[in-house]
This record gives sequence, structure tokens and C-alpha cells, in this order.
Amino acid sequence: MLLDQDPPDTDNVFRVPYLNRWNLVGSAYKGFVRAYRQTAEGIRSAAGTANFISTDSAAYAASADDYDGSTNFALRGSDYTSNADSKVCTFSVWFRVDGGGASNRVFISNQFGRIQLTLNTSNQFRMQFRDSAATIILHATSTTTFAAGAAWHNVIFSCNLGTTAIRLVVDGVEETPTIITGPTNANIDWTTGEQSFGSNTGGTSDFDGCISDLYFNNAEYLDISDPNNIGAFISPAGEPVDLGANASFPTGAIPILAVLGGDPSTNIGYGGNLVNQAALSACSSSP
Repeated sequence: MLLDQDPPDTDNVFRVPYLNRWNLVGSAYKGFVRAYRQTAEGIRSAAGTANFISTDSAAYAASADDYDGSTNFALRGSDYTSNADSKVCTFSVWFRVDGGGASNRVFISNQFGRIQLTLNTSNQFRMQFRDSAATIILHATSTTTFAAGAAWHNVIFSCNLGTTAIRLVVDGVEETPTIITGPTNANIDWTTGEQSFGSNTGGTSDFDGCISDLYFNNAEYLDISDPNNIGAFISPAGEPVDLGANASFPTGAIPILAVLGGDPSTNIGYGGNLVNQAALSACSSSP
């Protein structure tokens, strides 16, 4: 559920974000939402609550697709539309791990591996970015590890290399990432040409498991130390949040890449669709 109102002033956008609590009563959900203001810096401040009764017959239910660890990945075939280097990004993904671990397992990457958002061989979430000279300007990992099994997980990551802000949230809880290199105040080389989903651009380091609702915004930093911003991706009940028809719910802007479910041949972001290199199958479970 998302409502927008006119900005109260030139610096803030008044938004009604995620559903804080809800219960199914008959055929409608009853509860309340929290309203807040979001500043240009990505910080939200509470502005009150409002009760509601929905007309929906069901809450948001995310779907997911299965990646087999060898043939299921996607390539853009070119750069994303309107892509541009920057020092910032916000990323979120829901996933289930089915196997692998002998190599990195990629969520998204690009040509020459300038960006690597992966699970590493220690089953940690790994963030590695390089500049246009191929110098590593950020390399960090989660403390949490993700073993193969039936459990679904959500990782939210955001950074602003200009201010050295590095944020990580795992399953709704903020944790301090382990910094291996950086952060360096430099532009991340997003614009190498080819872009990939579920593997490196050469079809290696394939993800083995299921992916759902991947969000990638390389134009905005969202401060996920704020619980309200965490709530743009994961509900208080630990479930996926509807990102909206064009995935603009988290920040108010459309991101470059947003894949509802796990099929990147439909990108509701502005960067354009990717091409699956093998047919995807629906995952046997969902987050």
C-alpha cells in the first residue's frame, strides 16, 4: 500500500510507506501505516500514523525463480540504458541457497568484474567494487553466513563512497560489514558495457539457488541504519515488501534494475531487460 501527497516544502517528500501491522479481518486487512518525510539525504522522520482498511483480498506474495548453478543466468547484451558511474548504490535481494561454495556465486556483475555482488566461498555476502582503472575501491563481506538449506534470506546493502558510509542489513537486522579494502572516495565503474545477472558475464560463478525481488539502484544511497528504510524491503514480520509497479517505493525514484520474482527478462527498472541464457523454472518455495 503506497500513498503519495504533495511535498510539504521544497526539501521533503511526504510519503506513506510500508504497512507496519496488519491482520486479516474477513476479506480485508486492517491495521495502520506510518507516515514520514524523506529528505534528499535519504533520512526519514516520522510524521504520524493512520488507520486503514484495505480492499485487497491478500497481502503481497513474492514469487521466485530457480538458478541451477550452471546454465541459468542472464546477460544484458550491452550496457544498461542511461547507466552512469557514481559513488553510491542501494541493493536488496531475497534468496535461498541450494548449493555451490567452491566459487563465488554471483547475484549481479558486469564486464571485467568491476562490480561483484555475490556469495563468496565462505558463504558470506560479498561486495567488491572497482574504479575505471580496475583498482579495488571497496571490498567487504557480511559476518553472517548463508548455508544451503530451505531458509530464505534478505540482504540489503547501501554505500556512499563519498562519505565512506557502508551499510548492511541481514534478515532485517543491521550488522557491521567486515571491510577488507577501502572505502575509497572514487566513482564505481558501473559502465563497462555487458551486464550480468546470476553469473559473471562469461557465464561462470553461477548462482545455485532461488532469487526473488532483486533491487539495484546505482544513483541513490538509502540510509538503511534507519528502520523505516529497512522497512522498504522487509516487513516487520520478516516478509518481502511490494516495491511497486516500477520499484519506486524505496526511494521515490525508479532504479536501474528491479526484478520482481527472479526473472531478469522483465526489468521494471529503467535499465532495460536482460536475456536469459536458459529457460528458468519457478522455485519450489518463495520468501
